[in-house]
Amino acid sequence: MANIFTYDIHCKALWRFESGALVTDSIGGNTLTNHGASADSSYYMEGSYSSLFERYEYMNITDSNLSTGFPFKSGDTNKKISVCFWARVARVYDGALLSKYDFSSGLRCFSIRYTSAGTFFIQLGYNSGGSYTNYTHGSTFPENTWQHITFSYDNSDRSYALRLRDASGNIVGTDLTGTAANDISITTAPLEVNSYNGGNNAQWGRIDELVFFDDIITAAEATQIAKGNYVPQANEPIPEQLHYYKNGIVNINIYPFSAGIDNYMNITYSGTQVGYIPIVSGNGTGSHPTDLRIYKDGIYTVQSER
Repeated sequence: MANIFTYDIHCKALWRFESGALVTDSIGGNTLTNHGASADSSYYMEGSYSSLFERYEYMNITDSNLSTGFPFKSGDTNKKISVCFWARVARVYDGALLSKYDFSSGLRCFSIRYTSAGTFFIQLGYNSGGSYTNYTHGSTFPENTWQHITFSYDNSDRSYALRLRDASGNIVGTDLTGTAANDISITTAPLEVNSYNGGNNAQWGRIDELVFFDDIITAAEATQIAKGNYVPQANEPIPEQLHYYKNGIVNINIYPFSAGIDNYMNITYSGTQVGYIPIVSGNGTGSHPTDLRIYKDGIYTVQSER
């Protein structure tokens, strides 16, 4: 099963790094500018390709070109972020995997980096981007192996997390969690993939399935994403009358077309009707909560009919 990000209202960007769509964000339209990277089918963790970076190669997008509501875009007042991705690095030199961090101009926000010794760490900028603090995960990783990385930060309580999973989606070591000493700085630095500060520390490696949220991904959800079975929360409404339901009893609020007319809610799965809920005449046009038995996890269409 592949991750389902499309119907998550908190998912703001998704780069799958497929051939012909290497720089395409299929969620938020945040198209990256490519500085030499290529789509590679030799090693990947999702789809059929990953992004292959040689030394000095990277991708970026300016802050002004990030979509409205993108986490940590300048002017962001939500100040919550979660970012998840796969990385496979050579570990020849210290490197940067993802950043919004321009130290030359004093515009430090965040960066996710690694050392040649095999440790991952995050940098959080503060003092209007003029200062920073490093937080290092306690585990080391082998070179040229896939690692799944989840970074999250919530400025309301300054909580941060760096979570690592192996190629099978299993937890690596102990998740790094804590509380930052200072509020993070939301700056106008560009978003960079495989580098920071305009191409610095751009090293050999691959990145796959990069996804951004404007909410906090939990430890359990980080594992789900690494294992490829993430879905929006059960019963969370999603656009166009689509809902993700899990096996079990769910509650649906149904809305008739109008009072005094017999009509029903039609429920379909993959284009096939799997049931309907009748609404008798005279029930009115308000919301009518109804329990429904779902036998299979999936995306269902719920639509008023008459």
